[in-house]
Amino acid sequence: MNTHSIRSPALAALLALAGCGGNSAPAPQPTAVPDNPPAADDGPCSGINRELSDDRRREYAALVAGAVEGGTGAGQVDVAAFMEEGDWSIVQASLPVADPGYFFFRHEDGGMRFVDVWGGMAGADERPGIAEWAKSLGVPERMAACFAASVPAAE
Repeated sequence: MNTHSIRSPALAALLALAGCGGNSAPAPQPTAVPDNPPAADDGPCSGINRELSDDRRREYAALVAGAVEGGTGAGQVDVAAFMEEGDWSIVQASLPVADPGYFFFRHEDGGMRFVDVWGGMAGADERPGIAEWAKSLGVPERMAACFAASVPAAE
């Protein structure tokens, strides 16, 4: 599997149709939610904020819906997971017409900018390449490792 462009076919098709190329304009910044410290031993996700409150779930559903620009409303987006470090955030979200994906956002110019999306599963031998792909976007190393560890295992 080519880890530089890992996307599920359905997700890639949806994003291509939606004109989603990672160059969208900054969206309004979500309301700040107090961070909850992670557990002392949280593996590769130690120190990564993963608190997904109802408010944050709604805010990122709107950001994902705006990123795909295909007529998907925020109410149709299911945000299942969240991680944040520094200026970066990643949410795992499902859309009605695509496989679940990990949507990457960066805090820039007072708002949130959609950067890219990744979808699919990974074998243990693919996880280092997935972390490298995330780092190539600018994602901090620790968060890239957490993301790679969070990707569902290939069967």
